Amino acid sequence: TGVNSVTQALMNLVQINYFEKPFHPEIGSNIRRLLFEPMDPVTSTTLANEIENLIQNFELSSTTRTEIDIRR
Repeated sequence: TGVNSVTQALMNLVQINYFEKPFHPEIGSNIRRLLFEPMDPVTSTTLANEIENLIQNFELSSTTRTEIDIRR
């Protein structure tokens, strides 16, 4: 279904770092660098912004409703 496709596409983008995909340095995110950071308001805001940028940059928002909720 469409929801599953968008979910899978977002998961793939989250798991790729910038410059990891040959010839496409623009694909990916910096989410891995937040892996061992304490989950405080700054980290949660950074994480939400990274995910929001992924959705906007790769036009995933055109097929789904975008709502990001980062919880501790």
